[in-house]
Amino acid sequence: MPSNNRPNILLIVSEDNGPHLGCYGDPFVETPHLDQLAAEGVRFTNAYTTQAVFSPARASAF
Repeated sequence: MPSNNRPNILLIVSEDNGPHLGCYGDPFVETPHLDQLAAEGVRFTNAYTTQAVFSPARASAF
């Protein structure tokens, strides 16, 4: 069986939530599954956007 050297990437994009996840330190939001994904992978701690509106910003990221 050939080895698969391609990266396994899961990009989660949501609208208008900001850093409201447990893995980003929000004490009131319980997101255990996303917290586990963040702990086992890579997460953004500093990001910038090209647009202030969601759809154009998402399009520029892709």
